Amino acid sequence: MFMHKPAHKGTLLPWHQNRWRDLDRDPLLAIYTALDPTTVDNSCVQIIPGSHERGVIHPGSGSGFLTDEQIEEYCADAAAVYVELKAGEVVLLHNWLLHRSDVN
Repeated sequence: MFMHKPAHKGTLLPWHQNRWRDLDRDPLLAIYTALDPTTVDNSCVQIIPGSHERGVIHPGSGSGFLTDEQIEEYCADAAAVYVELKAGEVVLLHNWLLHRSDVN
């Protein structure tokens, strides 16, 4: 999958866990490669460390997006960490790790 985060008219990616309903099982690992530098200023990914240990939070969602109530419960008071990367750097993320990114 390729996430395009254009500098104008970008897309908010709300809090979620990576899920794919059309696969026979959920992969447990995502490999995130930054093609360009990702910084706080251009809305790099934010994660909630350790959140993958809760398991799948919204099993009814094939895409893994949390409801507003779940965001309030699991993300509102959590200490989110920004994942800033240089172009070409890679980070491995457990698919159940809560993460989001804002509009670039």
